[in-house]
Amino acid sequence: MKKIIGIITVCFLIASTSLTFGQKKVKQPKYLENKVFVIGMNESGKKDVPDELTFRGFKLKSNLMTSKYGFQPGAYTFEADSSDVENPYFTFEAISTLEKEEVKYTGIITGDEIEGTASISKGGKVKKEFNFAGTLKNPKKKK
Repeated sequence: MKKIIGIITVCFLIASTSLTFGQKKVKQPKYLENKVFVIGMNESGKKDVPDELTFRGFKLKSNLMTSKYGFQPGAYTFEADSSDVENPYFTFEAISTLEKEEVKYTGIITGDEIEGTASISKGGKVKKEFNFAGTLKNPKKKK
């Protein structure tokens, strides 16, 4: 009887361990990795400036924010909303800091389209705010 209980216990431990390790715990979804969006970025009320947002190495980079303001790529978080099955969308947020300033990106991706804001702040006060919108560069053709 002890032998049977021992075998059942071992089987239970193996099964529960394999279930635990079999689950994929993804720290960061790979959906955005290596995607580039061609956007127009404009400071509130001003003309669009051509830019690219690049998601690489789990960081978000804006060519404009890097070249004009010196912000390096910042880590992004990403969340899928599957409540609307026909038009799912994804939200993202990224923050990059430079000395006492930071730029915070927030946005929504629907299909191959992206839109959002980038806010530069210092000491918690927003200094500049930009809106952006655009499309995926080199989208894959649907069959």
